[in-house]
Amino acid sequence: MVEAGLADAHGATKRSRTYTLSASLYLAVGSKAAYTRQAGFSEIQHEQMVLSYVGQHGRIKRAEVIELCRVSPGQALKILKRLVEQGRLVLHGERKGAYYMLS
Repeated sequence: MVEAGLADAHGATKRSRTYTLSASLYLAVGSKAAYTRQAGFSEIQHEQMVLSYVGQHGRIKRAEVIELCRVSPGQALKILKRLVEQGRLVLHGERKGAYYMLS
């Protein structure tokens, strides 16, 4: 289906790979916005959503990132680690009590 242009593969490894209908298929049926909704958000959009949430609420926990971005626990941790490495968030606490605040 990917080779035929009917589906797009997302994810770097076979284990994390998911498939969605292709943009050209949605374009053919006249539903461009539906493709964007079903394809999900990019990493940059996830980061912006997290930063906006922290700006509004003061802090965020990994479970809140999972719910906000609709990602797996591993993906949520990756988003948070990237924001910490960029110096945009600071980690406070450990394990279940851990939360992140703006730098």
